Amino acid sequence: MVPPVSMSVIVTAHQRPTYLRAAVESALHQSLPRSEYEVLVTKDFTDPDLDRFLDAAGVRVVPYREAELGPMYVRAASEAKGDVLLFLDDDDLFEPTKLAQTDRIFRNSPDLSYFHHWYHPIDQAGRPLDPSLHRDRERRHRLQVGSLWLPGAEAVARLQPLPELAADFCGSCTVVRRDLISDRRSYCGDPEMNAPDTFLFFSALLSGGSLAIDPMPLTRYRLHLANHSRPRSPEERALWHERLDRSYRLILRMAEAEGPPELVREAEALLLLHRIDRALEDPRVSRSEIRALYREGRRLIGTHRWNARTRAFGHRGLLVLLSLYAISPRLAGATRNRWRNAGSGPAL
Repeated sequence: MVPPVSMSVIVTAHQRPTYLRAAVESALHQSLPRSEYEVLVTKDFTDPDLDRFLDAAGVRVVPYREAELGPMYVRAASEAKGDVLLFLDDDDLFEPTKLAQTDRIFRNSPDLSYFHHWYHPIDQAGRPLDPSLHRDRERRHRLQVGSLWLPGAEAVARLQPLPELAADFCGSCTVVRRDLISDRRSYCGDPEMNAPDTFLFFSALLSGGSLAIDPMPLTRYRLHLANHSRPRSPEERALWHERLDRSYRLILRMAEAEGPPELVREAEALLLLHRIDRALEDPRVSRSEIRALYREGRRLIGTHRWNARTRAFGHRGLLVLLSLYAISPRLAGATRNRWRNAGSGPAL
């Protein structure tokens, strides 16, 4: 009989103790015996009551002081004992079967590097929400495609014809082999890295291992006022865009250093689509910049990232929008809103 996989649950908390105890309890109350995995918490604050609870529960605490997410992941991964790492944001919850399902999948698939599943949305108090209220387009695509297995050497080619599956969204839905971080720690641990979910996805594509993308909802994803996916002020959103831009440039550099040309093009499409999102929100963007985005978009038609994001809108529709925007931002206003609604875009 194949032995169980060694697993570490890493609960991440950044200046927010509100939901952390519930997150940890969901990781502790699993159908898999507690002796078969460990739970770590990495956080940048102290809370006497919470710290006593963690100590009594046998949960290791990995303190950190950096503001960036990538270095936090590297620090926690270096402290973890497991070969397989399960991430849990402090405001989310694991379903009781999450660890058992993960153990089964990785134990039966020694070449698996990356596993991404779906989630149940919940409100601030933890009550279930209608699944169609959040990323419904991607959820329906997952149900349509079903359980997807992407052999390492063929992963990018098999992704290209598929719709948007949000396979790099939500750290609490992401499970990886430890070496996806350790082998590329210089990129993940860079102070510019604030998109660890997307980093892990591209690291998996570079690893040569297989990827599994599944519609199973094994996490409860909490929607609340402090959630990063919620709309924010123009100032906060500008900062968010800047952080993502730097992160995606790092991922592109990683792909250029290690990847085949088709993966480099995927990283280029990732960065370009973010730049388009940013440009269509900012009236200060010049017409010459819009024209440059238009030309770059034409070059990247055919990549999975571009195809999936523009599927509902249409390749030509987006290029026409960019053309209109270059002529007159006001003329392109209604179409711009349609583009922004058609794709959820990335989230930290």
